[in-house]
Amino acid sequence: MSLWHKFSSFFVSLQKPAEICAKKTWQNVRSVYSQAVNVFFIRKKTMALNTNKDLKQYFSIAEVAEMFHVAPTLLRYWEKPFPQIVPRKVGRNIRQYTKDDIEKIRVVYNLVKVRGMKLDAAAALIRKNHSGVSKTTEVVDRLRMIREELVSIKSSLDQLQ
Repeated sequence: MSLWHKFSSFFVSLQKPAEICAKKTWQNVRSVYSQAVNVFFIRKKTMALNTNKDLKQYFSIAEVAEMFHVAPTLLRYWEKPFPQIVPRKVGRNIRQYTKDDIEKIRVVYNLVKVRGMKLDAAAALIRKNHSGVSKTTEVVDRLRMIREELVSIKSSLDQLQ
């Protein structure tokens, strides 16, 4: 059945042409027509906005770049020397990162940006001992969060005195 047949049968099922002619109002015809057009020709795929980042499955390159305070071009550049960073690419090569990809980027970020290692040295270290490097990165991140919390507690205590 062609699209036109589906459209016309849907139009007839919404409101019989005799009823439209009896009412003789252009507004009724237009409303029925717009309903049919909305059903058959305007198929908008709306995605619900998920503000909870813990439930998200995929992150855009802009979101990941914002997490690490780097440019999106740097994340694209890191895909070459670090073959373990492989984001999912959808239409027009739009990159989508999973939480696992973000953890790999966190390891690279820690080695390159925090410790100041060169890309070749960081890639070699990850190839040799990936589990040790990732555990070290987790420990460093936890210590950094603890330090921030202690600094905030100290500042609140100073304000009380």
